[in-house]
Amino acid sequence: MGSELISLLYESHLIKKHHPIYNRSQRRKIYQYGLFLSNTNGYQALTIGKISSTSKVITTFSTLNEAKEMLFRITEKYQLCQKINGLYKTKSSCFQYQLKMCFGACLSMEAPDSYNQRVNEFVSKTKLQDYTSLIELEGRSEDELGLVYIKNGNYKGFGFCPMNTPKQTQLKFITPYENNRDIQRILVRYITNRP
Repeated sequence: MGSELISLLYESHLIKKHHPIYNRSQRRKIYQYGLFLSNTNGYQALTIGKISSTSKVITTFSTLNEAKEMLFRITEKYQLCQKINGLYKTKSSCFQYQLKMCFGACLSMEAPDSYNQRVNEFVSKTKLQDYTSLIELEGRSEDELGLVYIKNGNYKGFGFCPMNTPKQTQLKFITPYENNRDIQRILVRYITNRP
């Protein structure tokens, strides 16, 4: 398939299409847990909770364990506070502070504005709402380019084109595919984790 992103998108499409007996991961359409934004003493906290019909979630998860693993990765990557994000229950500093990976928000040593800026950086990368991009990736061969197209936050599809194809004609090579929550999660994780 070329790149891992395209492989994941195509696999998701095939799982939805064929409903395989043994691969049930994406057949499931129920996402019980979400990542939410809340306020803790002026600091924006990323917290995990059950999803309701009125929930305004940043991203969704099938299991609580999956949600916690992701929140730990986000907290580490953006140098956020485990205590503020509800991952470390303590009355003093969080464990990340002892490792010099938290700047002391848990002790009010870091200004909320500075901390919230990193939280907002994460949140803006996860919202595909107004995001439009033609992502260029590794193709199936050395003389080919893989493409994934997102328009206004909606996944439009993927395709492959010759390496020397002009940018203005690359969209002609996109094969349309369905946009759904699983696809959104794959794209958000890709966009959040890329350097």
